Amino acid sequence: MGIGYEFTCEKCGHTYDVMLGSGFLLPTLFRDTLEEIREGKLGEEFREILLKNPWAAVDCENELYKCRCGNWSVEQCNDLYLPKDPEAVRKMKYGEKTAEELGELPYVMQWELKENFTLARQREHRCKKCGREMRKILRPEAYVRRYGLPCPKCGAKNRFVLGETPVMYWD
Repeated sequence: MGIGYEFTCEKCGHTYDVMLGSGFLLPTLFRDTLEEIREGKLGEEFREILLKNPWAAVDCENELYKCRCGNWSVEQCNDLYLPKDPEAVRKMKYGEKTAEELGELPYVMQWELKENFTLARQREHRCKKCGREMRKILRPEAYVRRYGLPCPKCGAKNRFVLGETPVMYWD
């Protein structure tokens, strides 16, 4: 499931979207992200962890990140997780087959990461404006509704207005 917000800047008129989650793209994103990790595109440390732990999983949902300078972005999380109980993870069902029968984890939902996995390595997200590390907004829906997000074009603060700011739920 995903949630999206559409803002129109009150100052410059620029329209921008904030699309969180992954919806039905999760299996594709999961597979593609694991392949990028195997190829070393997220760094050697991620690659080594994944190669040593074939039942590792990645959080590939789009999340909201914010910097102290005020800049924000929506990026794929890409935190890497290890199973708490590898045997139980191998027996996770995907349709009529287990992960072991499939030979891999086809995807892992965020709630499953929290329940069955532990964080092995957090991906660092850097601000494109100032270079500092950005922090993940843990409750993005509440954050956007309370604070809105500044316009990426002019920087004006645009608030979420219930009934006026379009909200979409997508899959």
